[in-house]
Amino acid sequence: MKNRMAVFLIIFLIIFSAFADESKLEDIKSAGSSLAPMPMSTVMNLRGRFDWIHTDHQSQFSTEYLRLITDGKVTETTKFSLTLKPLETAVDGNMVDSAFVTKKMNDSFSLLIGKHAPFIGGRENDYSDYDLFLISHFKSALPGATPGVSLQYEFADQTIYLQALKAPLENKHSAYTYGVAYYGSLVSGKIIPIFSYHQEATARSGDKNKYLAFGAQALSGTTIVEFDWLKKSEEKNGTNQKNLDTTSMVFQLRYNHERIKPFAKMILDTLENIDGAVTKSERTGWEAGLEYYPVKEEDLHYHIVYNSAETQEKVGGTTSSTESKVFVGATFSFNILK
Repeated sequence: MKNRMAVFLIIFLIIFSAFADESKLEDIKSAGSSLAPMPMSTVMNLRGRFDWIHTDHQSQFSTEYLRLITDGKVTETTKFSLTLKPLETAVDGNMVDSAFVTKKMNDSFSLLIGKHAPFIGGRENDYSDYDLFLISHFKSALPGATPGVSLQYEFADQTIYLQALKAPLENKHSAYTYGVAYYGSLVSGKIIPIFSYHQEATARSGDKNKYLAFGAQALSGTTIVEFDWLKKSEEKNGTNQKNLDTTSMVFQLRYNHERIKPFAKMILDTLENIDGAVTKSERTGWEAGLEYYPVKEEDLHYHIVYNSAETQEKVGGTTSSTESKVFVGATFSFNILK
């Protein structure tokens, strides 16, 4: 019900901004009315990815990612954002990916209110899902958007967030996700560091998940180098229960030419203290891909990507398995209302 109310409110704002007749508003103003035109603007964007995916066992077409994103400005200090996920509604019964309002209080402070994600680093999580193919175990374990409040503080090209959100799982006790995130800009924007720490309550009272992330991006001309160190600790408040630790290191190299953009990625994942027979799991993954833009800055581009990941699990001895994938497809991002 809360999600529906948020959607209805934001849809009302969209309709108002799309169909408000500015000339009539000017007539009202010129007639001496106290009503002044509202400086509202709205952009609605349809974003998605279509792939042909070939694995070691099968080939198939896929449209796993599709989002309808609406961003609008109600006043000079108030903005809203609504993201819908039509393809995933049948999976979790919820069409709303995020819905929140941003209120700028002054030059330094802003407040985000509504359903939005915890800002857990590092650079890998800064990419949209439609730009990701091989992802780390840490990224896979991150919570999604939930209702809450975030305070944003900006100073000298640096940004700090303080967050308090509803924990994503259903609980019979008070459950929140608290966190702090830092997004920096150093050496005239050539080095972009990220740090975040979040603590999340779980469905079992006393248990909690902790997320610690360090990331950095270095820019040199058209070359981008990125590195992440990421760790999730699942702390269980009970006897004879193990605390599962997930640690990921992510390396990425990208070359941003006008039309052709090659990239390479490597991931090192480690899972320790796993419940059951497996005591430790290590995964080494690598990826190479090429993006082609038919027209510079066009909102449609094509890609071909190959990745492979080897997983070694310790069950008394060590077992090993490898999975490889090929992606051939297109990514699009079109403004359908502006």
